[in-house]
Amino acid sequence: MVATGGAGPVHAVDVARRIGIRRILSPIAAGAGSCLGLLAAAARTDRGLSRRALLADVDWPDLRAALAEQREDAAEELRSSGVADAEWTVGVHARYAGQGHEIELHFPYSSLEADTAAGIERMFTARYREIYGMIVPDGRIEIVAWRLTGAAASDVRALNWGDGTRTGTPSAPRQRPIFLPQYNRFGTVDVFDRYDLAPGTVLRAPLILPERESTIVVAFPASVRVLDASSNSTVESAYEGHRSDRAGNPLDAHHQHRGRSRRDFLRTAFSSLAREANDYAVVLTDAEGPSVAQSTVSEGLQIPMLKLVEAGVPNGTIVDFIRTNI
Repeated sequence: MVATGGAGPVHAVDVARRIGIRRILSPIAAGAGSCLGLLAAAARTDRGLSRRALLADVDWPDLRAALAEQREDAAEELRSSGVADAEWTVGVHARYAGQGHEIELHFPYSSLEADTAAGIERMFTARYREIYGMIVPDGRIEIVAWRLTGAAASDVRALNWGDGTRTGTPSAPRQRPIFLPQYNRFGTVDVFDRYDLAPGTVLRAPLILPERESTIVVAFPASVRVLDASSNSTVESAYEGHRSDRAGNPLDAHHQHRGRSRRDFLRTAFSSLAREANDYAVVLTDAEGPSVAQSTVSEGLQIPMLKLVEAGVPNGTIVDFIRTNI
């Protein structure tokens, strides 16, 4: 899992733990990632042209003239950014007449001088079949809009700290209390200055790594390693399998009441999309993975389902609590 955004490194370890991901990459300056991406990205400009028409009725001379005019305006914009030689592509939003959703196709600007209509028809048919597994017999292709894109050649750029603040020798960590979900209580953890950590540094969590743009919070046992000179870091969780650690989980209460190990049942899965599709919305699995009970509705069913399991419900049984009125 890659932790991005200002709040990403704060929550990433907990989220990854819940879904069973063991390794989390936390780039430096995650909170400013969009800004850094904008600075590092190749210069690009786009122009749009709304010309709704059936493919068979497109006025190609008029379209070429309109796109050529847009290209000249876009090229001037790129030249002002220091781009003398750009790559130009044309995008077309197409659909079958009568549909409400388009497919976007792309081809080189230079191919506008060739048999454009036949080429677009071939691309559209192939792409439509790839997405939907079929084409519409006797369907008429409709063009909704055109897009012209000019972009400089892509390049790989390395971003490193330039303020010289890293000492290479970590200062003594501060300490502060944070909530530790694994123990359902607050505990004191180390707080390290991320900018002081040299490449190859390995720390043991729980801990906190603050920085100006974000903060890495690791509230579970884990190994935290600084990868490179940019202070990109990985968190490798030291847990086995996925277990719910939320306080007040009905499964926890049932386990404590029955004297069960929390490894008896690994997870519950809720999905409103699955429920709307009349598919499984709740699944209980044992420690090895096979399901022990399933339901097509979700709210408030953890304890009744556990009772069914205790009664000997076979693996893979589909239980509908609405129709059976259990």
